[in-house]
Amino acid sequence: MTDKRPLCNYSGTIKEMVAGDVVTGHDTYHGIQAAGAITFDPSGHVLSLASVTYWYAGTQYISATPITCDLDLTADRDHASATLADNTLYFFYFKDSTGKLYWSPSAWNLHTAVPVATVFWNGSAGAVNRETHDHTRNIDWHSWSHNSVGAQYGAGLDKTYPTATVDGSLQIETGTVYDEDLNVTTGQQTSMRGWHKPSAGAWTFADYSLPFTGAAGAPTYLNTSTYTLTTFAANRYACYWVFATTDIDKPIAIIPSHIAAPYSQVTDARAELQPTVSGVNPEWKLIYRWIYSGDGQFIESSDYRRQTSLAGAVSSATTAGAVSFAPAGNVAATTVQGAIEELDTEKAPALLTGFTSGAGTVAATDTVLAAIQKLNGNIGAASGLFELDVDGGLMPITDTGSDAYYDLDGNGDIQPIAV
Repeated sequence: MTDKRPLCNYSGTIKEMVAGDVVTGHDTYHGIQAAGAITFDPSGHVLSLASVTYWYAGTQYISATPITCDLDLTADRDHASATLADNTLYFFYFKDSTGKLYWSPSAWNLHTAVPVATVFWNGSAGAVNRETHDHTRNIDWHSWSHNSVGAQYGAGLDKTYPTATVDGSLQIETGTVYDEDLNVTTGQQTSMRGWHKPSAGAWTFADYSLPFTGAAGAPTYLNTSTYTLTTFAANRYACYWVFATTDIDKPIAIIPSHIAAPYSQVTDARAELQPTVSGVNPEWKLIYRWIYSGDGQFIESSDYRRQTSLAGAVSSATTAGAVSFAPAGNVAATTVQGAIEELDTEKAPALLTGFTSGAGTVAATDTVLAAIQKLNGNIGAASGLFELDVDGGLMPITDTGSDAYYDLDGNGDIQPIAV
């Protein structure tokens, strides 16, 4: 007997699909399915998207021909009174399913806009970052990741130059950086965008074929007293913070030290905190810090590629200079880095400085062996003996007490002897 009972109780209407309908189950699609090349014409301030397939709240739009958006046209803006201004970040996006591209100086709402790109306009050129996030992504997760995690390192981006022997060249090998669901491949980079603040509340950039801002052999730092890029002396130092970005033309960005004066010691430069870049573009990942002297000599590099980032390209890595230290004993430093450096200077204290012998005056830069050899000559060939006192100091023998005695031979070797 055939069971003719209904399989389920369903009171809704079953709709027959016809050509042109939105496919059932894609109502949550919102973002870019496929996109062609993104270009920006600085002379006309026009962003162009070569082709696109995107979804807006479940509706698909396809264009095989370029779609443009002009920063000079009020018809293309999605902001009541916005006008083109120097040193400003602009957002480009679709806000409906009509295929029209809009711009605004205000950040988009990811639930109501389909991002395409950002352009930072410096007055003569635009730094373009791709933002073609996928149509199937979870938008709530995207918002959370953007605000709390930020861009992440993928692979590669090895530093070939600069080095101690090739100070003035830049070469970073190809690599990947992630902007949430976007996987950006950089290609080998031999030039960069140097970013700095032209005033307290703004950023700007210029392009360089160097590993630092400035000219060959003459790096600059940003003087926060005048907000100008300034050269500095050969015996002074500055940092250069290196970021991987989603910039479509120059994905390496470098920010020089923003300080009132260059550092007099390398140790001071090492303690500098990295800059925050939220006013430029948050899709940056810190990969290196370089320190240079004012004559363009490469001093050292620190690798931040595998250290976790926070939103705004801030590294969450804790350096020894950022860990507090309670001063104890003879150590006065208040950070772990400072304490280590202070102890390093005390490993071979120049307690014998100023003593003079036939072999010369003991100097603070002398090794312990050199100092002992100079003092050995002060005793004379007839004696050649030293007393090791209770504090560990070497002194010429003046008595025959119970202290231990040591003979120093012509090579400066210390040998115990019986007196």
